[in-house]
Amino acid sequence: MFKHVEVNGVRTEALIDTGSSVNLIRSDEYFRIGAPKVNSNKTRLSGLGGAEVLTLGSIKVEMDIDNHKYTTVVHIVPEQAMEMKFLLGTELLNQAQVTITAKELKLNKITTQVNKDIEETLLKDDENVEGVTKRKRRG
Repeated sequence: MFKHVEVNGVRTEALIDTGSSVNLIRSDEYFRIGAPKVNSNKTRLSGLGGAEVLTLGSIKVEMDIDNHKYTTVVHIVPEQAMEMKFLLGTELLNQAQVTITAKELKLNKITTQVNKDIEETLLKDDENVEGVTKRKRRG
């Protein structure tokens, strides 16, 4: 399934691929999103059927999907390396709860805020009971 994604203020469409461990962008789409600074480390990737491709480098980008911001690494591949312009794999999907229905694919960012809220509540509860002393029951 495809998902609308915004990178550097540019809206594009990405294939969501749960079978891919990395995020990929074709070189032409890389230029269309504003050509962010490239980490020139090249990586050899192998895909379905054993086909190999040498990346042109990678970029670290912040993207907006379903009104949530994600920061992730995206590997740049030559245009002829893949059909789709942009592919998002588990490198990004591990940051989200993915819900797929017959009509849509939804990503909800996983945050640790809930845990922080619980910890803060527990600390406040501890503070509130510090001054309480046990009373003897009258029988």
